[in-house]
Amino acid sequence: MSTVRQLPEEEWPRLLDLPDKWLKSLPYSGEGVIFVAEDHKGDIIAFWMVLQAYHIDPVWIREDHRGGLVPRRLWRRIRQFLDSCSIVKAFCLTEQAPVAGYLSRLGFRELPDRTYVYHAKSE
Repeated sequence: MSTVRQLPEEEWPRLLDLPDKWLKSLPYSGEGVIFVAEDHKGDIIAFWMVLQAYHIDPVWIREDHRGGLVPRRLWRRIRQFLDSCSIVKAFCLTEQAPVAGYLSRLGFRELPDRTYVYHAKSE
């Protein structure tokens, strides 16, 4: 039988020693919570991370200002805000090729195309 528990931060490095070395790095301290399932010997047999994610959307720029300095100035101000809050990761989603290209030029890294969202309904 397995046990499920929240893994304290001081134990997070255990995840880097899992058999297939799937995990290459750990979240920053305070960036999330990690839950593990352990077998009867205390070996980790599964884990799942709950990480803070900041979503910065939508991106819209009036057509006559696209390609100029306005988008870059807007992004610079957003980055200052993120830095002031110690936010180290933010996500932006788009299906539009021109926006994706611009995000790439601003330093965003494209992620795999499968994105899933969970929304807890408060009913």
